[in-house]
Amino acid sequence: MSSVFELVAGLVIATVAVFFVLRPILSPPVAGAASQADLEGEDPEDDLSPRSVALRALKEIEFDRATGKLSDADYDALKARYTAEALAALRSEPPASPAIASRETAAPRARAPVTRPLAIFL
Repeated sequence: MSSVFELVAGLVIATVAVFFVLRPILSPPVAGAASQADLEGEDPEDDLSPRSVALRALKEIEFDRATGKLSDADYDALKARYTAEALAALRSEPPASPAIASRETAAPRARAPVTRPLAIFL
């Protein structure tokens, strides 16, 4: 009798586990649910403004120099070029609104430590 009970309990547990694993795959998406792309922030690589392109290029040549892929002479030439492009792009942009500018220059706020409940599994 005990082995039959163990078999039935094992089958029930396995069925429930398979159900929970396959449910996201087999169920249609909910109409009002946000997609994964909506939950994530904007990808900075999608910004093709001249300012962003020049700043990304500056970061990339700095990385290439640090990893030894770029000589000092090439780095200096590229840095001068992309710095000029970034400055031209920054000068051509309209000034930011005062609210945004004050937020960018304000001191960062201290965050409260995140406390998580201790999970104990028996």
